[in-house]
This record gives sequence, structure tokens and C-alpha cells, in this order.
Amino acid sequence: MPKTIPAAGGAMPEVTLEAMIARHNAAIEAANNRNGPLEDSPEEIEMHSAMNAFFESSARLTSFDGLMAALRLADKENEDFDCSVVSATLVKGALAYLEGQTARERLSDLLQQAGKIIRDNPDMAVERITINHVGIHTLIKIPGTEEHSA
Repeated sequence: MPKTIPAAGGAMPEVTLEAMIARHNAAIEAANNRNGPLEDSPEEIEMHSAMNAFFESSARLTSFDGLMAALRLADKENEDFDCSVVSATLVKGALAYLEGQTARERLSDLLQQAGKIIRDNPDMAVERITINHVGIHTLIKIPGTEEHSA
């Protein structure tokens, strides 16, 4: 995989955990599908590079789908390699909970979390949120204004 070189004075683009997981999974698949010996092959080199990218990484997840991919990869790694029994149990339990949720249960959890965020952060000044098939609409409290009833 080619490395990106930043422009003069520019920073390297931030790598997400989703991108790292995708690279890792693709490298493992390529190594598993290689015809011929894996040793010293481009597939082996990429597989090790993809794995090494996780060391000392500060990459973060950016989506729920990324969270699920991370938990699935962690679960597979826990099954394939020796790990903490506590870690394996926690990952497996979290994955089972999230995969077992219906759409209605997931939405209920998200709405409860949104309510907690709004209550815990009054500085956000969110008065009301409406969600429908069109999108999400947020009403913000504006200091110095009052509601008038007609």
C-alpha cells in the first residue's frame, strides 16, 4: 500500500480505526487466498504492516459500523490468540448485546443517550430535537428570547 507524503508544511491525514481494520482484514484475506508460499511474499509483508499499524496508534472510530467491525475483529483475535479471559468475555458480551438489538431497541438506546447528553450539557442550549423521515431538527435556546403564546 503506498504511503502518503504530506505537502510541505501539511500534516498527514488522520487515519481512522475503520481504515486500519479494513486494511487489516484485506491483508489477512489476501494472505489466506495466496497461491504458493506466503513467506517473504508481498501479501505477508502487507499483512505484517497492517498488523503493526495498530501498535501505538491513536486512531479513533468514527461510526457505529466501525465499532461493530472493531468488536468483531477483537473477538476473532481473542479466539485465535491467547488473551485475557476478562477481555474476551467483555468483547463477546458487548458484541452479542449490540448484534442482538432490534432496530427499535437500538433507537431507544440512542434516544436515551441523546437525552442524557442534553441534560448533562446545558451549555449546548438544546431545547428540543425532532426526528422524522426527513431528518433531525434541533431547536436551540437563544438567550434573551421568550416564548409568546397567542
